[in-house]
Amino acid sequence: MDGPAVKGAFWGVALGLGLVVGHVLTRRSQAKPSVEVLDVFGGAAGTTEGLASQSLAESREILERRLRELMVLHEASHALSRSLDIDTLLQEVLMLIKREFGFEHLGVRLLGDDGILRIRSHVGLNEQYVSASAMIPTRDTYFGTSFLEGAPVVVGDTRDIDKPLLFSKLAKDVPVTAFIHAPMTYEGRVIGILTAYATRGPMHFTSEFVELFAALANQLAMATVNAQLYAEVQAYSLAMEEKVARRTEQLEKANTRLLELDRLKSEFLSTVSHELRTPLTSIRSFSDILLRYEVDDPEKRRQFVTIIQTEAERLTRMINDLLDLSKIEAGRQDWNPEPLELEAVFSRALGTSHALFAEKGIEARSDLADSIPPVYADGDRLHQVLTNLLANAVKFSPQGGEIRLIGAREDGHALISVADQGPGIPADQLEQVFERFQQLRDPQKPAPGTGLGLTISREIVEQMGGKIWVESELGFGATFSLTVPFAEGARGK
Repeated sequence: MDGPAVKGAFWGVALGLGLVVGHVLTRRSQAKPSVEVLDVFGGAAGTTEGLASQSLAESREILERRLRELMVLHEASHALSRSLDIDTLLQEVLMLIKREFGFEHLGVRLLGDDGILRIRSHVGLNEQYVSASAMIPTRDTYFGTSFLEGAPVVVGDTRDIDKPLLFSKLAKDVPVTAFIHAPMTYEGRVIGILTAYATRGPMHFTSEFVELFAALANQLAMATVNAQLYAEVQAYSLAMEEKVARRTEQLEKANTRLLELDRLKSEFLSTVSHELRTPLTSIRSFSDILLRYEVDDPEKRRQFVTIIQTEAERLTRMINDLLDLSKIEAGRQDWNPEPLELEAVFSRALGTSHALFAEKGIEARSDLADSIPPVYADGDRLHQVLTNLLANAVKFSPQGGEIRLIGAREDGHALISVADQGPGIPADQLEQVFERFQQLRDPQKPAPGTGLGLTISREIVEQMGGKIWVESELGFGATFSLTVPFAEGARGK
């Protein structure tokens, strides 16, 4: 080989290796090209062109190997930047290592929040080993040693292993002959282990390869942390979106409810004004007649005064009902629940309503089942509900009819019913009867009332932990039923 050829070949190698000796060797190569070139590369004594060529070939091989390693790192970096899904990027790097270095069995272990080191992604490992190898890192295993010491662990020949824990499980399906573990380190903290298993006989892992494998592990650590942070941000963002959506839905419902309440308030005020105006008009009219005109007939005077008294009582009941309903809905009503025997409750309600029954010649019957435990309720409020239901039953019952007050046990509650023989309630009005100012009047005889009794009854029953409803068929009367919980200690009997 002539001088210029040697000089040109060396120049290329020197540039590739980053050597800062080109200028010196260019001058010297004119006088002693063969000897100087061999001296630079650490060649043995001799000046033959064959030795120079061999040295250049070795340098080129080193350069190509280094270049390949750089390309692998670059490709790994590019692969890691393509995805923020942790499982995707782990698989891509493992497949890259398999393709470039020929390893058929690889794995990535990540440390969980519970301190367990688990295989998160792998190539060619059996699931039994993957499951069995999940453990707190200790020095009883090679990967645990690598994790705890933060340094690569290399075994070139598995016949010489001195930590057999778990290795037998792996060797059942994978004929491992050599392996390398490298810690995945991020900001001085080990977060996992990158592992490659060889199966083609003992291997000599060069220091350059170990450095490359460790660099890949650290790149993988950074990408893993970024992916985990991205997943956390995504989860937080999704949670916030769900919270915002729920809150928006709540606000929309609240706004709809406010609009509905505003409408109900307007209707309520309008209805109350009308209901108050009616008795007040009667009172004022008959009062004016008595004041402005001399009414000599005692019967007429008595009739007018009776109307004034009746309307005044109606006005008083309406105001009391409005106050009761307002206090119940505002939560300002005092409640005094206590164990009550239904027999005493029924007796009191029927006694209070006796005059109403006698006025229309109605027979009231009590039908109370045997061995019903005490109920837990406010006695006065339960009495208010029952007398209201009995009064409504009288109102719509025919002359000489029958009303039944029934007590039974059902599903851990006392079931109380008031059944009448009135005209019944149309099916489309069964729910409306519990709304404010809803009155179902007897078409043959208008029945006065505030229209709040059943609304108040529903509020009272629900406050006591029960429910109230009505069942009816036109022409066959109506049955109002309510449930009341049993007293503690009697519910399971």
